[in-house]
Amino acid sequence: MGLQVSARNFGGFVAIFFAGLLAAIAPHYAFLLYGLAVFFLPLMWQVITDPPRLSATQQAAQASAMPRRWRAACNFGGNDLVADADQSHLFL
Repeated sequence: MGLQVSARNFGGFVAIFFAGLLAAIAPHYAFLLYGLAVFFLPLMWQVITDPPRLSATQQAAQASAMPRRWRAACNFGGNDLVADADQSHLFL
């Protein structure tokens, strides 16, 4: 997670730096930097894929293999929000 945040922050720094250089030439050139994303769109369309969807039985098997306290932290919409009565203070 830390590397992802670092890479995103560094990318933002580089983008702002180059936008500043382009803005020094002409103010409207800074917006050309955002147009570069159009060239990366076909590459990202092919590279980024969704993970395979699990069936209901596979989801149940995966949930039962997970420790109960992690199920409580991960399953916000279900009945496992609070794992035990003595841990209910953790979710308030």
